Amino acid sequence: MIGRGTGCAAVPHGVGLRTETLPVHVQRTVVPRQAGVRHPRWRELADDPTPILDSVEVAMARYAREFATACRAAEQLPHHKAIEADRAQFDDEARRFGLGRECLDLDPDLKRAFQLANEVFARVNDGRPYDSWRLFQLVYIVSHLPALAVREYPQRADLRAELDHTDVLWFPAGGGKTEAYLGLILTALFYDRLRGKHAGVTAWLRFPLRMLSVQQLDRTLRMLIAAEELRAERGIGSPHDDPFALGYLAGGAGSPNDLHWERGWWRGWETEAAATRTGTFAEDHLRDRLVITCPYCERDSVRLRLDTDAVRLHHECAACKRILPLHVSDVEVYRTLPAIVISTVDKLTGHSWFPEFTAFQHGPRHRCAEHGYFSFPRFGACLAGPSHCTAPSQGYPPARPIKDPVPALTVQDEMHLLKEELGAFNAHYEGMIAELQSGAGSGLPSKILGASATIEQYQDQLRQLYGRRPRAFPAPGWTLGESFYTTTRPDFRRVHIGVLPHKRRKADVAAIVQGELLTEIARLQEEPKALRERLAQHGLPDSDLPRLLFPYEVSLAYVNSKQHGTQLDEELGQLSDDLQHAGLDRVEHAVLTGEVPVPDLAAAIARVQREHLDTPRGERLRALVGTSVLSHGVDLERLNLLVLAGMPPTAADYIQVTARAGRTHAGLVVTVYDPASRRERSMFSNFLSYHRLLDRMVTPVPVNKYAYFAARRTLPGIVLALLHDAARDPALKPPPEGADYSKDFKRWWSAQRPLLDPWLERRIPACYRERVEGVNGRGLENDLVARIMDTWRQEERPNLNKGAEEKRTAYLFLQQPLTSFRDIDKSTAFQSLTSSQDAFKALATNTADSKRGEDEPQP
Repeated sequence: MIGRGTGCAAVPHGVGLRTETLPVHVQRTVVPRQAGVRHPRWRELADDPTPILDSVEVAMARYAREFATACRAAEQLPHHKAIEADRAQFDDEARRFGLGRECLDLDPDLKRAFQLANEVFARVNDGRPYDSWRLFQLVYIVSHLPALAVREYPQRADLRAELDHTDVLWFPAGGGKTEAYLGLILTALFYDRLRGKHAGVTAWLRFPLRMLSVQQLDRTLRMLIAAEELRAERGIGSPHDDPFALGYLAGGAGSPNDLHWERGWWRGWETEAAATRTGTFAEDHLRDRLVITCPYCERDSVRLRLDTDAVRLHHECAACKRILPLHVSDVEVYRTLPAIVISTVDKLTGHSWFPEFTAFQHGPRHRCAEHGYFSFPRFGACLAGPSHCTAPSQGYPPARPIKDPVPALTVQDEMHLLKEELGAFNAHYEGMIAELQSGAGSGLPSKILGASATIEQYQDQLRQLYGRRPRAFPAPGWTLGESFYTTTRPDFRRVHIGVLPHKRRKADVAAIVQGELLTEIARLQEEPKALRERLAQHGLPDSDLPRLLFPYEVSLAYVNSKQHGTQLDEELGQLSDDLQHAGLDRVEHAVLTGEVPVPDLAAAIARVQREHLDTPRGERLRALVGTSVLSHGVDLERLNLLVLAGMPPTAADYIQVTARAGRTHAGLVVTVYDPASRRERSMFSNFLSYHRLLDRMVTPVPVNKYAYFAARRTLPGIVLALLHDAARDPALKPPPEGADYSKDFKRWWSAQRPLLDPWLERRIPACYRERVEGVNGRGLENDLVARIMDTWRQEERPNLNKGAEEKRTAYLFLQQPLTSFRDIDKSTAFQSLTSSQDAFKALATNTADSKRGEDEPQP
């Protein structure tokens, strides 16, 4: 600890200390190391990966020897055990990289898939200032190739062992995690087609929240389109193979579950079909597009179009007339089984409510020539329904069997957000999916991968979530800020400034700071003389000042409550009027909270990405106000000015929020602390110490899969998902319609109870147990299973015997299966008594207006 101030911060000064009212912390730039490795350019790897991979393997062996020397030198030091553990982790990474190279030599199809993935990255990034992997990205991809190869070589125990691990990619925000796992996903896509998997899901990419998937959707779509063009160009697979496509499973306000029914912005089939006939559909849904800029022609001309014959909702470019390979309604995802699926974790509950999820494990039963795959008929027709499709007289033809239908990869991004009840529910459903996969296809489970920039004591979280051995990548080095993969340069990545107001509210001061930053940038754009003089003092060129200032035009004000967001919105409106009056153009701004629909967030991100200097300044989006919805997964090159109206709840949140600025250019982060909060005053007083030790401030993620309340709530949904799976097993003599409707289920349950009872008695416990024996405590596992089975035998199973007055089987259970991991309790209305109304009103008013009140909790 450097020192503690009172109403100020203590900072070093010579051999002593001095006080500072505006403390500053500089965060240095972490950059990739070359480590004697040949530059890993995509083009070279696409042509012949051997020379580059040889150089990586040699460099890793050399670094391992240096690491061992450093360990021996530290034998008498207190941190020797920590260094030894890090050395063992790196040695294992070198082993896995070598195993990945062995797989490339073992399987020519895998090597070709790896080369094709590199070709895609080279094409997508052509003309950009970078042309290669970062070292950690290349090692990550090659190290996970055994998890792909095992699907063709299941007899190899060393390859199968890779599926027993959950691997988390733990790297600073903005460091390139997304590109790393996208490179692996592309390799898996090509490998599946080369080895004969003609259709089905290859990779399932999950996010804890809908909003987090917006920018990743655009990135993934662009990569996938380039991959499909390359696949067609090179003749990969068969001409009858399904083209690569992307499915988006978000539900809620993000995308419709079923085009037949009204939900969120979708007005139901009849209304939308009528709008299509009158020609107003595209205009009605301009705000509902998930993609605005066409990946084919780069024009902002993507529109939604309803194909009433195919019963499809298309994203189509009005300029080049291309239809994007994007499926955004749940039923369309089941009908097409796209190669990549992006979803929220809540969509795991779909296994209970939508029997078509069984195709993710078994592949589909049938294929309608007009409307795609399905396994269980919808009122005698395909999933388009009897109003859109008439069954052929001979019945629907069987679908071509899909080789190894289980997705090869499951990628969980922002893993640190899977905590508390969300994490517990997710853990149980992950166990269910692993159990479903064990009885399908090759019997091999998906490889589970995670990614996070902020995680502490990840081992317990991963063990509980997935029941597999936890492993993190990449290994740190023996020197702070240095590793095999990265080094630290003295360049500024971010400059942090602390502000503690006196007699002013934090939101007021945050609005002032954001306004001053916006105004100063606008003034420098109009009168750059002062900036030229400043640059000259440092010997820096001033040849293109507009382009120098452009990356600092967009500012973000981060707030912890909607109330403060509304206040800053009003302040920006007033600032905009003032600047326009001064001849500096209006300030276009947007407020983005959890209540904003996903398409609106996508539109704001797209504006910042596509606007350039040729766009009139008054029309450019230059200010954002946002809550935690912007703290993850938003990567904007032009966002480099950030103002926080108070500290986020945790150190992990603070790291995530501040990482929004300074991803490409040096960023400025101004944190306005709350003088009424003892916690925030303490953080300001210890400003330098807090920032220097920030990574150590991250707390472990709280998850308890053994909580009986959580297990009791997940049991009905898991049993129903197992029943849908049982309906795919001919040995259990299921009805063709499946178990979704109670009349079909009750007939099956009554006739085949002697078969179904022991089948469920065997599979229910497996859903709650660890997948790899010994990962978790045997006592805890046995106790959880015993309580769950008691609940099943004494409560839920007897309830299934009641009459079939309910339409759907889900409503036969004592507790309704989960539809979301969040909406678990019924809301209860409350109001004040008549005698308390005056006090209640006064408290509510004072809470909203008080200058020293606590922040409104974030939704």
